[in-house]
Amino acid sequence: MCQLVLIILCTVFFTLILLGCSNGDDLVPVYTGPAPDLYWSFDDETIEDSTVHDVTINDYNGTMNSGVADGEEGIAGEAVVFDGATGIINGDLPKTNTFTVSVWINPASFPTAGDVREVAVNLGNGLGTWEGWLVSVRHTETIGFCVEGGGGVSNEKRVVTQSGVPLGEWTHIVGTMSSSAEEIRIYCNGVFQESLSLGFKTINFGTVDLVLGLHSFFENYYFDGALDELAIFNDKVLSDKDIKSLYAVGHAGQPIVSP
Repeated sequence: MCQLVLIILCTVFFTLILLGCSNGDDLVPVYTGPAPDLYWSFDDETIEDSTVHDVTINDYNGTMNSGVADGEEGIAGEAVVFDGATGIINGDLPKTNTFTVSVWINPASFPTAGDVREVAVNLGNGLGTWEGWLVSVRHTETIGFCVEGGGGVSNEKRVVTQSGVPLGEWTHIVGTMSSSAEEIRIYCNGVFQESLSLGFKTINFGTVDLVLGLHSFFENYYFDGALDELAIFNDKVLSDKDIKSLYAVGHAGQPIVSP
């Protein structure tokens, strides 16, 4: 009887092992949320000369200058590295008042206390200040997500990660704005950090389109470090579940969508 029980247990054990091996691919996370409107994977096959190609059908491409190096190791595939002095990528993207921005950030340094806007990604700032949105690395060693309603500093609203992020390591940041809820939120590595009520529904966007590596109004706050897997979802506020999925996919070294 004991031998029969032992045989049954061994059979079940090895069956589970075989099933686990045969379904190993199923363990690789796959992003199943809404499709991004812009997705720059920064992989080698998506960068040609100085052009960063959008993986989506929208073809919102970007142009990088000599201060940006490509082909570096990223969180998934390759990434781009900004020199902190001249590196910029310019791109086209429609400006909407409801959106989600997702990006992996690997800072090489933090700004000094006076330079609180070392901007990684921003949209809309132009001839007037307080007129867009931005993701920035801050002197407090945190990451901030900010929207600027226009009309002065009183309409600049910011949410910040609850703790500092490490230098030389990849951190996933997501910022959302809901026009209907008049709210912004920030997530770090798939975890909700902070929300803020805005008191306004629209951003008074400036003239400049998408810029990576530099605050496009102040023009002296350069980002020092690497960026990867930039995805922007216009007219969409991703759910907590979808944001966790974005983090899991990137953390596993997978692209959001296939090139």
